[in-house]
Amino acid sequence: MSDLTARARIVDAAIGVFAEQGGAASVRAIATAAGVSPGLITHHFGTKEALKAECDQRVLDGYTEMKMAGIANPAGSMNLVNNTDPEQAEHISAMSTYMLRAFLEGGETAREFYRRLLAQMAEVIDAAAAQGMVRPECTDATHLRYMAGSTLGFMLVQFVLEPPNDNQEFFQGVTSDPAVLDAMLDTLTNGVFSNDQVLTAYRAANGGQTGDQGGQSDHKGTQQKKENNVQ
Repeated sequence: MSDLTARARIVDAAIGVFAEQGGAASVRAIATAAGVSPGLITHHFGTKEALKAECDQRVLDGYTEMKMAGIANPAGSMNLVNNTDPEQAEHISAMSTYMLRAFLEGGETAREFYRRLLAQMAEVIDAAAAQGMVRPECTDATHLRYMAGSTLGFMLVQFVLEPPNDNQEFFQGVTSDPAVLDAMLDTLTNGVFSNDQVLTAYRAANGGQTGDQGGQSDHKGTQQKKENNVQ
């Protein structure tokens, strides 16, 4: 086995183990899943923390790649929902549970992962806006934080209330109810309020501030954080 192949194999196995066990997963458990010795993991990564950081970036890059593919071909992304591509569904399942466990563990690791996720989301939302799929005014950092929180919040509730036995079970549980998915897409597409009176009243009471005018970091700052991420 070449060093390059061994390294990739370790990262792939580690993502699956971290997704199921969280950051407390042992190097030995990862080595067993990868079919290598613990010493080989140390040889390639030095520490478990360094391996985890590489897994974080692999998962975030995978998230971006998946979302970009959905923007380019929305109909093709339905293969995941219909489970017509089991291998891809398994990959997305591990990626989803990995992200949720990262947030559930909290602390600075979770905060850093969230910052990096927002940076990746900024790239995706910009691409979607360029394709005319997303309103340009929804691409600022404040909208990004809300959209990330809404999506993650829904998934975290499902994850906590009905803990999966494995990664695949969680993804199947989230995508198994077409009514919920339809409601989510309908809400994103058409909104909830039938008019803008609540928004208008809020902005009038808030001095007319919108988007990032409340003093939050701007979209350019989010993009800069992505550029500064350690790959």
